[in-house]
Amino acid sequence: MEATLIQKEKLFFQIYRNLEKELLEMTDYIHFSEENLESFSINLATFILRCSVESESIMKELIKTTELYASRVEQGLKKDKVFEQLRSNISNMYKLPNKKILIYSDTFYFSGKYSVDFCPFDYKNSNGENIPSIYNSLKHDRANNLHKATLEAAINSLGALFILNHYYNIKHEESSIFMARKALIEPIVLAGYNLDKLPKEEVNKYLDECLTFEWFMIPNLEKNDEFIDDIREKFNHMETHHKEEMDKSLEELTKVRRNYKGLFNCFSDPFSYPSFETLPNIGETVDTIKEKLNVLIG
Repeated sequence: MEATLIQKEKLFFQIYRNLEKELLEMTDYIHFSEENLESFSINLATFILRCSVESESIMKELIKTTELYASRVEQGLKKDKVFEQLRSNISNMYKLPNKKILIYSDTFYFSGKYSVDFCPFDYKNSNGENIPSIYNSLKHDRANNLHKATLEAAINSLGALFILNHYYNIKHEESSIFMARKALIEPIVLAGYNLDKLPKEEVNKYLDECLTFEWFMIPNLEKNDEFIDDIREKFNHMETHHKEEMDKSLEELTKVRRNYKGLFNCFSDPFSYPSFETLPNIGETVDTIKEKLNVLIG
């Protein structure tokens, strides 16, 4: 009997949380700092193997949701062959090598590259091997490849699994170790929804790195016109009264937006701030945001 989607979601996330708990328990006997990133052990090897198996399972579930998968299976191709063919499609669709996460656990003591956001799917060890390559080495010849089962590889293995779980079900983004990057749409939209004010490459890079993005939370249909008027009023007000404050780089704008409720610290303005919801970022770009704005406001 085929498991339901909800059953799969719960199962995958339960396994992720168990793996996360195991990594946190390792901090009792390994000091998680730059000095120990190259430390390796049998426990780390089995941990990497299990993370990779789970990542493989979720990757297959994501592939099953694509139209290409359905059409190729209907053509009579074997599922394993289809999974292999479409793996890169999923990676490109979600832009996995670009996705950044942040470590915020109090039991991790990194002060270098893991003290800021990083890309688990972009990780390579000193020999240029990524996580799938390390996984295959450990799977087929663990004794001679144990040195590849490093603490750094383990952290990135779990980080990659966190990202995949996140895309499989955004409601299961909770973590005791990692925090997902979220694209703040308000700084991108700017005053008067002029997306061309910032360099397109800069905005697209910002979107590529974020797992989620915030979007205007639309109320029930009865109040839809009122909501759109409020959004327009806000944009026009910002354009008129805060033009100079808005003339900043995307990095400066997002920093201000994170520190305050709005893009500027001025709570006496005669309009309410819009509410936002968090949505999965599946290949959002400047162009797709423009389309959404046109649909929303016109």
